[in-house]
Amino acid sequence: TQPAAAEDPVQAAPIPAAQPAQATDAERRVEDAKQPAAPAVAEQMRRQFQRARAAVSGTLTHVLPGGSPPPQKALPSTPGEPRGRGRLVSAQAPATETNSRLEAVTHAASSSAERLAQASSNMTKAAVSGATETVHQFRPPTPASGSRARMFASAAVVIALLVPIIVAAVVWQRGATARAEGEQRYEEARALFLGASTALDAGDKVSARSELTAAQSSLQMAQMLLGNQPKISALSQEIQRALQEVLQVWPLYKLVEPLVRFPPDAQPWRILVVDQDIYILDTGRDLVLRFHMDAESGQITDEAGEVVLSRGETIAGQTVTDLIDMSWQAPIPGIEDKANLIVLDSSN
Repeated sequence: TQPAAAEDPVQAAPIPAAQPAQATDAERRVEDAKQPAAPAVAEQMRRQFQRARAAVSGTLTHVLPGGSPPPQKALPSTPGEPRGRGRLVSAQAPATETNSRLEAVTHAASSSAERLAQASSNMTKAAVSGATETVHQFRPPTPASGSRARMFASAAVVIALLVPIIVAAVVWQRGATARAEGEQRYEEARALFLGASTALDAGDKVSARSELTAAQSSLQMAQMLLGNQPKISALSQEIQRALQEVLQVWPLYKLVEPLVRFPPDAQPWRILVVDQDIYILDTGRDLVLRFHMDAESGQITDEAGEVVLSRGETIAGQTVTDLIDMSWQAPIPGIEDKANLIVLDSSN
């Protein structure tokens, strides 16, 4: 029976020797996966495990195709046995060994899958723990102390002192530039005025007028930059007189002789003419003057005039204060038979 057993197709079916190696390789890879790895390495291990499981499934299909039990083969009878009666040799023992191996491979594959899942979970926890630890490890920088703190304090003090100095320097520089430009404008106006005076002496009024107009514009710019200064006011008056001469502008008091000449402190405010009498209210000296004009000559007989009322006098028990205005009241029949001069002061 031994030679016949060697020819049994079930026993002759070889068991792939790669099965233990594949299971061992998967276990080794699962063990390696326990170490922290990158997501790309975990994905590669997962694919390799799938290929190993597919190989194991293919081996099972090859050993037991269709899931049917191992076939039995009838062996020829021995010389001592009757011809025509064969005997069946069961392949139960080899099949049992094959099933044991398959169960071992399946168990190893399941264990590998569990270990791979555990390794993936451990890697995820390790990544989250590492990120959390990185976040918790952040600490704000420690305040500066010692020489570094003194350096920062000194820098702050220096900056606080430099800012007003720089601002003052900039303002002074701009002021100096404005003053220089103002002086230049003043000199330009003065030169133009001298040229206009020369042209005016030569009788060239057209050139004199043009130069005087330009000199007046330059002097106005100088006044804007330098402000009101005595030399600017004096030059402005000279230019104005020269322009009046060129334009032939003559004041009225040069055409007609004035009737009355007032002192510098006088301020004539109101004038009333009643027949041949002229009443003038002078608010500068706080008095009322009366002048009499000659009807034949048309001149004032007394240029000094007569003081009718002045500040400080007492009239009807009332003291005259600052004079404000005056008016002429004509006669009112039945009430006032004659005309009167009415003067208003600050208290009455």
